[in-house]
Amino acid sequence: MKKHLLYLLCPLFIAAANAQESADTQALRDYAEKSGKKIGVAVPVWRIDVTNDGLPETQAVYNNFNILVAENEMKIDALQPNRGQFEFYHGDNLVNFAERHGMTVRGHTLCWHKQVSGWISSDGGQKNDHNYSREELLEILKDHITTVVTHYKGRVHEWDVVNECLADDQSIVRTNPTAYALRPSVWYTGIGEDFIDSAFVYAHRADPDAKLYLNDYGVEMQGSAKTQAYYNLARRLQKSGIPIDGVGLQCHLTVGELDSAKFDNNVKRYASLGLTCIVTELDMSIPDLGAADAYEKQAAEYRTIANVLIKYDHCPNLVIWGVKDDQTWRRGEPLLFNAAMQAKPAFYALYDVYKEYAENLPAGIESTAADAVGELPPFVDVYDLMGRSVARQMPRERIYDLPAGLYIIDQKKMAITH
Repeated sequence: MKKHLLYLLCPLFIAAANAQESADTQALRDYAEKSGKKIGVAVPVWRIDVTNDGLPETQAVYNNFNILVAENEMKIDALQPNRGQFEFYHGDNLVNFAERHGMTVRGHTLCWHKQVSGWISSDGGQKNDHNYSREELLEILKDHITTVVTHYKGRVHEWDVVNECLADDQSIVRTNPTAYALRPSVWYTGIGEDFIDSAFVYAHRADPDAKLYLNDYGVEMQGSAKTQAYYNLARRLQKSGIPIDGVGLQCHLTVGELDSAKFDNNVKRYASLGLTCIVTELDMSIPDLGAADAYEKQAAEYRTIANVLIKYDHCPNLVIWGVKDDQTWRRGEPLLFNAAMQAKPAFYALYDVYKEYAENLPAGIESTAADAVGELPPFVDVYDLMGRSVARQMPRERIYDLPAGLYIIDQKKMAITH
């Protein structure tokens, strides 16, 4: 395993274990940005103090990641504990932290069947046991989404709009290949399936520039019934004209579960729908921590996922669900850093993937968006590498506001990074 000088445990960087190896002073996020990609992390704000930039944990976050996600501070029960009472303090602290360090923010999540405030559902989101009418629930959903997305307009760049809406049992697709089944929730029971459509519409109206995602677990490998149901739902939303930009694959996995071919085949088919496909909550538990090669196997599967995503233009983001192994909801040491904030082989695996890609960009693709505008036409048409229109007659000075990725501008390939 290679060793690098990494920005991890001190204000600058720590030395690699082997002093004879040449120094690599680039952080993980540097290579991701040079690749036109983003690498993110979910932060438990109550355990990692985002107001103290000097702590080792916070330094590891802002030096190595360029996307930040709140684990819980942007869920309904945190933001609106009582009807009409919005509490943005912790969410604002996280966004302020991200902006200080040039990171973008993913909002998680606007509509879910868990961690719902007690005034909406006394069991956390499963039942409509306050007997709200359809119209009342739609108004509650609209008010919450509109208030939250408006509050963070221009600061939170993408949202998990609807999270985990599918039932685990999707045997329905065996007899109807285009079907899907939704799980019981206060939203589905009280409103009907169109709570999903409405949530996306409300979010888009509040911030038309934010990217909007469907998000779920157990939908990573092609061939499973739930994976197909997820694809069916995303396709239905898109064909219905709902403003959905992409799908999130959570990827809460255990070493040994990943099938690289099935994962690859699933990811790439979303391009044909014109949807972004990202990994939103990756962690990789080790089933036997005592095995001699346990951490190497974990690293190999992290590497496999990154290698799939990095080759597709419609897969710009990879987010890790947590910072270190003693601050995670899962057993099996699933993250990139151990409890002592030491980088594990999994970290180096991701580092090497992004570094290799950044250093071997195809000829003709620029690695930064720092070109001078010059005397070129003031408006441009922007396309992705598959020829799909991204923007028509965009003011040239705004092209650097595009999300990080590869584009065709002036009939040339260009990588936008932030």
